[in-house]
Amino acid sequence: MKKFIMFFFFFSFLFFTYKEVVYENNTIQTNAQFLEDQPIKNELYSDVTVRFISPYVYEAINSHYESEESLTQYLNTSPPLMRIVKVDRVGHIDNFEFRIIVEVTGFVGEKVPVVDGQITFRLEGPVSGGGANSVFFERYKQLKIYELPQEWKHLIKKPLK
Repeated sequence: MKKFIMFFFFFSFLFFTYKEVVYENNTIQTNAQFLEDQPIKNELYSDVTVRFISPYVYEAINSHYESEESLTQYLNTSPPLMRIVKVDRVGHIDNFEFRIIVEVTGFVGEKVPVVDGQITFRLEGPVSGGGANSVFFERYKQLKIYELPQEWKHLIKKPLK
């Protein structure tokens, strides 16, 4: 009888130890898969944000140069030429207002770059229920001016600043 009880405890110990090792290995594999998926998820979140904000980017970059009266036509923007630089929460953790900084290339024609700029927006609005979300333009900062080909030099009325 003692041999049977000892055999039972030994077998139980091996069984539960093996089960624990298998569980830990599955957990490690799951965590590895999670870490592998993070760049894809971050890229996806960035793409969705760019898609949402792209009409506001177009409006902001063109209203800036229109107010400066420096271009003869509007610049085009495109989501592939936009990059989310930073997203941060405005205020407390329970506040759903955000500041988004986007870098964008304004171009003409078949993607002839004119300027690179950094645009800051503030997003605020209701978390749930009725009401509209609001996107507010806060700031435009010019990062780079490209030398235009001869056939596009007529675009500039006065130096970009």
